[in-house]
Amino acid sequence: MPAVPFLSHRTVFVTEPGGGERVVITLSGELDMVSGAMVTEVVEMCLRSRPTGVRVDISDLTLMDCGGLGQLHRAARAARLAGAGFTLTGSPQPMVGRVLQLTGTPLGALPAPREDTPSRPAAAPGRWARLLRLSVLTASATTILLAVAETA
Repeated sequence: MPAVPFLSHRTVFVTEPGGGERVVITLSGELDMVSGAMVTEVVEMCLRSRPTGVRVDISDLTLMDCGGLGQLHRAARAARLAGAGFTLTGSPQPMVGRVLQLTGTPLGALPAPREDTPSRPAAAPGRWARLLRLSVLTASATTILLAVAETA
C-alpha cells in the first residue's frame, strides 16, 4: 500500500469584534489529492458551526500539487455554499508558491469554481465531421505526429 503524504493541521476558532466566528486552519506537511481530502473534511466540519469565514494558512506546507490545490478549491466551494468566505493566507514556501503561480491562484480570497460552468464550450453542429486533430506522441525520444479525422 502506498504511503500517505504527511499532512497535519491546527484549527482555531477566532471570535471577531462583531460577534461572529472565523476559523483559522494552519496546514503543514504535504498537500496532494489524498491528504487534501482531510482538509476538505475539516473545513466541512468547521462549517457546521456557521463561521463567517475560513482562513487557511499555507506557510508551513512543504509541497502541494494540483490535486491538493483542487481539494482547496472544493473546500472553498463548500464554504461558499455555507455562506462563509474562504481565504488562503501565509507566505508559501518556494515549491508551493510555484504551483500557485503556474495555476494563476492568488493568495487571498480563493474563488470557488462555479458548478454551472462547462469545462469547455460546446462545439457547433457538424464541426466534428470536419475536425482534424493532431496528437503528438513521444516514445523513446522519437516524436510521431498522428492525424485523426473525427466524424460526428
